[in-house]
Amino acid sequence: MTILDDIRQQYPQYADVPDGKLASAIRQKYYPDADPTEFYKKAGLYHLIDANAPDNGAPAANGLGTDLQNFGAAAGKTTLDTIRGAK
Repeated sequence: MTILDDIRQQYPQYADVPDGKLASAIRQKYYPDADPTEFYKKAGLYHLIDANAPDNGAPAANGLGTDLQNFGAAAGKTTLDTIRGAK
């Protein structure tokens, strides 16, 4: 279990956000001066560093996800935000 799994348990709206995007957002918000490679190593997110890592459903090697993954994540977040706003 990685830190991203913990965050997704606390914040289910991030369930469809690719690992690379979520980890990058966390790093930029809370650790803006941290080297991305070192941050991913310390967080145990080696699949975001090693482009030769086996692809077992992980996002693209650059950690950004495909266009389809990004579209799906944005659509899901928009829907949840709209529902929450209507309440």
